[in-house]
Amino acid sequence: MTISDKKFELFNILKKEKKEILLDLLMSAYAVMKSRQQSHVFGNILSKSIATDKNLKESKILNEVNDFYKQSLAGHYYAPFEINSKNFMNVPEETDQWCEQISFLLEKSSQLTKLGKHEVAVKCFQMLFELMDRLGDDEIIFGDEIGTWMIGANEEGAIKAYVISLTKTKTAQEFVEYISPLLMRDSQESFSNNVYAKIKAIAKKEQKNKLEETIKSRGIKIKNLKKGK
Repeated sequence: MTISDKKFELFNILKKEKKEILLDLLMSAYAVMKSRQQSHVFGNILSKSIATDKNLKESKILNEVNDFYKQSLAGHYYAPFEINSKNFMNVPEETDQWCEQISFLLEKSSQLTKLGKHEVAVKCFQMLFELMDRLGDDEIIFGDEIGTWMIGANEEGAIKAYVISLTKTKTAQEFVEYISPLLMRDSQESFSNNVYAKIKAIAKKEQKNKLEETIKSRGIKIKNLKKGK
């Protein structure tokens, strides 16, 4: 029996099984998968569920983010090994777990914004973006080369949601202080997330004006900055 024959026979059997048996098999399969495999198979289902969930409990998500934040800074996901010419491309399972978890929490925080839970959304985004900003300096995750590019989340969508929640809850001065770290990181990462464009499209007039003052005083580089745009 070839591999394709075996697969065909197996799925013919599974088609006849009861729902409970199939769920047990899925749970067993999930348990033996690595984080990347879990995300590849089940990630879209989770993302669609979050994006359509109108009953997210903001206190529960805030607790999840807070626990993740504390664990990350405590080195829970940091799994170093001696890098050599043969293993330098290896990524620890703990690193993959961290990337999958922060992606998951960014999606939940974005949904809080959609639901108008702006105060809690800001608190969640603050912690998550701070962790992303500290990747290169603190022992949060391990790898030969690490950066936000490893996460694979819809970071642009999360940033847009963060900007929306900030505009709804913060004064002009507060808005600038909260958003400046993202602007500076975007500048360092070749403007890959178009943070400034999102701010210009969403922020209130007074917030934009205060931001322009800060950009000039701090010398923050902005992509295609044009007066009056």
